[in-house]
Amino acid sequence: MGSREDTVYGTAVVGAFALISIIAIVSPPDWLRGVGLLGVYAVGVGAGHFYLARRGEAGDTAVDSHWRFLAALGCWLTLGSFALFGPDWQVRGLETDVLLTVAGLIVLITYWVLEARDGYLAHRPS
Repeated sequence: MGSREDTVYGTAVVGAFALISIIAIVSPPDWLRGVGLLGVYAVGVGAGHFYLARRGEAGDTAVDSHWRFLAALGCWLTLGSFALFGPDWQVRGLETDVLLTVAGLIVLITYWVLEARDGYLAHRPS
């Protein structure tokens, strides 16, 4: 029998696959397909973290870590939305897609640093 976390994440992934199936059946225009895929990512990855964080259940992952991941996920979804719907501008010669990619990498590195720091603080000798 699996742990509670496995059950929660498994349910979220099944929900994400259901959303992918609906998108494939409806076959909307390209921009709506992009929104659907962002939604699938949010449901498939974020729903389990949100459920466990909201209930305050840690399991193998600290509750603060769930909230941190959700904050990073929110940033990535926002950046993805800008990439889909934002204008194709240039800022000092750089395309917006390049800037959004760099911003996404900054969010990723910041997330990793914060996770590593908190993991170290939680397990260091007193």
